[in-house]
Amino acid sequence: MCEAREINRPGYRKMLQNVSLAFLFYDIGVPVAATGLLYPVWAMIATAASVTACFVNSLHGQSRLFFDAILSVRRPVRRSRGLTA
Repeated sequence: MCEAREINRPGYRKMLQNVSLAFLFYDIGVPVAATGLLYPVWAMIATAASVTACFVNSLHGQSRLFFDAILSVRRPVRRSRGLTA
């Protein structure tokens, strides 16, 4: 059980960081946009920045995962020989 906790600890910390980032962006951005003090385009940019920040934070310093995901778009999925449709 202790080993499972140690394995889970870094992932749990990243989840807390991502939730904190999201709340930071949305707790500030939504009220400002709702009052009309911010143009909707800037609110969209802030939302995109929030999602991007959470995504980049989730990579755990492994930027290769990001580039592999980008490069795999529109690439056909490889199927195993044992599977039939």
